[in-house]
This record gives sequence, structure tokens and C-alpha cells, in this order.
Amino acid sequence: SSQLLKNRPDVQAAEYAFIAAFENTNVAKTYFYPSLTLTANGGFASFKIQELFSQSIFYNIIGGLTQPIFNKGQNKARLRTAKADQQIAFYQFQDAVLKSGMEVSNA
Repeated sequence: SSQLLKNRPDVQAAEYAFIAAFENTNVAKTYFYPSLTLTANGGFASFKIQELFSQSIFYNIIGGLTQPIFNKGQNKARLRTAKADQQIAFYQFQDAVLKSGMEVSNA
């Protein structure tokens, strides 16, 4: 009977929704860590020394490292929302399994 439940489309949809909500929670957790993106470009546009550091990699690195500090409230809210969505998806999955189990046993 568990194989019958596993093959039901409503149970599969609820299971995949729960898996997606779980992964969204993991994504929300990653916003607490700084992102580091490595890019490369080349060229020389000016001979003025004050413009040499205007496109410095230092500014890009500092911006990426401090981003989680300034967005901490938004990151916490994003994580709370993702955890709540995950809990809702879990309850919906549980409800789908219980209802389909009842339908299978009554059939």
C-alpha cells in the first residue's frame, strides 16, 4: 500500500513541494555568508595616477564582504519566511499522505 501512495500524483506533488521548500530554506541560509565573485578584465584607459585606483578590486571585495552585515535584518526575515514555508509544505505533504492513505484503505 505504501507503493500505491508513493505513485499517487497528489502525494508526489506534495513531496516535491516540500523538497523545494527545504532547498529554499538552504538558499536563505546562504545569504548570511559573503559572496565572492572572481572576474577578470584588462585594459588601460588613463595615464592619470588618481584614476588608476578608481576601478580597484579592493572596493569590489569590501562590498561583497560587508553585504551580509548590512542586510542582516532582511536575511533573518528571509530565513524565517523560508522556514515557515517549509513547515507549511511539510504539513501539506503529511496531509496528502494521510488523506491518500485513507482513500487507499477505504477502496
